[in-house]
Amino acid sequence: MLNRFLYSSLLSLAVLTTVSAQDSALELYGSDVDVVLRLAEPDKSIESVVELINGAQPGFGEIARGAIGQNLGQVISNPTLTGVDQSRDWHVGVYGNGKAEPLVVFAIPAVDTDDLVGGLGEDFKSSVHGKYVLYTDKGDLPEVPAVEESVAKSMGEESKTAFEMGEISLYVNSKHLTATYQEEMETAYDQVLEGLNQLRFAMPQDAGINMGPIIEMYGALAEKLFQGAKDSESVVVAIDVGAEGVRIEEYVNFGAKTKSAKSLASLPTSEMADLGKLPEDAIAYYGVSGGLKDTFKWSMSFTADMSEDKSVREKMKEISTSLDEIEFGAMVGSFTIGDPENGAIQATGIAHVKPLDLFKKHMRSSVEAMGSLELPGLTQTSTLEEEAESYGEQKVDIVTVKQEFDADQPQAELQARMQEMMFGSNGIESRVMYLDDKYITVMGGGKAAAKKVFESFEGTSNQTLASPREILMEKANFIGLMDLPGAIAGGLKVASTMDQFPLPLDEQMIDSLGLVPSYIGLGIAVEDNAIRCRTDIPMSQIKGIFKISMLFVGMRNQL
Repeated sequence: MLNRFLYSSLLSLAVLTTVSAQDSALELYGSDVDVVLRLAEPDKSIESVVELINGAQPGFGEIARGAIGQNLGQVISNPTLTGVDQSRDWHVGVYGNGKAEPLVVFAIPAVDTDDLVGGLGEDFKSSVHGKYVLYTDKGDLPEVPAVEESVAKSMGEESKTAFEMGEISLYVNSKHLTATYQEEMETAYDQVLEGLNQLRFAMPQDAGINMGPIIEMYGALAEKLFQGAKDSESVVVAIDVGAEGVRIEEYVNFGAKTKSAKSLASLPTSEMADLGKLPEDAIAYYGVSGGLKDTFKWSMSFTADMSEDKSVREKMKEISTSLDEIEFGAMVGSFTIGDPENGAIQATGIAHVKPLDLFKKHMRSSVEAMGSLELPGLTQTSTLEEEAESYGEQKVDIVTVKQEFDADQPQAELQARMQEMMFGSNGIESRVMYLDDKYITVMGGGKAAAKKVFESFEGTSNQTLASPREILMEKANFIGLMDLPGAIAGGLKVASTMDQFPLPLDEQMIDSLGLVPSYIGLGIAVEDNAIRCRTDIPMSQIKGIFKISMLFVGMRNQL
């Protein structure tokens, strides 16, 4: 009796395992597949797209539904969708083939496999695997692998979880793809370096610009991008759409012992708590954690190398070296469009540093080192007023950068007016407050804007960021939040007051759009040998972008 029970149990387990394998499209593709595209439950995904479009513009979703319905079958080479099951996920795999044309293989679920096969053209080769039909018209079908050798097993759990999110997702087997096209990648890299090298000779010798640092910067960037491509093992992009808007999840996995993985390990994440201390009326916010010291040092070195003054170069590089003794935490900031009379561009920054006294010395020395710089078409002068103002018990430094444009330049007058409009008549003026383990900078807006920022820092938290911040990851290396329609509207308001931009609109027309403040969110976080990127585009932003688009259409018709 016991033997019969064990036999029945093992038989049932074998049957269940077989059915499970047949029901998983990913197990039909080998680990050598280069790209897999997934459309989740097409009948439901179409409704999600309709909801998204109707949310932005009521009625347009039904038009989209008809267009999608007419073309959906064409996407999988079965125009009439004969025998196709639209209630389960569809997959399309692409196998790279060197310089030859890639092989495209469909894995489509069927309500009736015979009908689905019959709905394909004569040029197609197909095979049935449980509830799925595997087919292609580009050549022979690849052999279905053993489960352990399928892409379902090789992609990793984190990648698989991300891949199964949303209505549309894409998996790139970058480890195999870069190996397949290694020769082409090396050729492309050499061409990029050659193109950058030619810039050294393209710029006139008397242009007054030292192209060396610029070329080195782009060369280093190209090297990191190509290195990252070679070190990555997989890339996943998943898109979720619906009545609430659009959310995108991206996950890039790197080899554990690669250069890219080692570089990422040195970048700590942060909660970016000081985002809540920034002004509530900003059109954009950001937060950065990790790599700030290297960024500061690179910036100073780049500025020094651009200067033709040897004494300035030596002084800047000396100050850059002093950063080795400073520890950097997270940095957050915001941008606000303000009154053009006091500078339309206003920026606030809060950064953690220690020891603060050493950093304060570094900051002040940097301003003095910049002094007066001769740049192509302009002269830039930087001045420092130490503890020039007081806000409560706190003293504040004032740093002013003024730029005088060469009168012989054709656009000198316009450039001067634009700079005054953006930063105010006093030049690029910043106020810096040093606290126990952090410093606050306020650029533009004058004393009134600075007072507002310093008071908000001591006051309550910025509640407008609570909802968009919650959608992104709790700890991150980068957080970006932007009210895109609000930024465009603010820019249009400023431009409408300037004679140089005779626009057929005024402030009242822009206000009549009824834009609702909200934020597109972007979060990037380093995980174990991986980078995760999350983007959120709420419906209020999509509606605002649509309204701005209609405003531009009206402006174009009036011009």
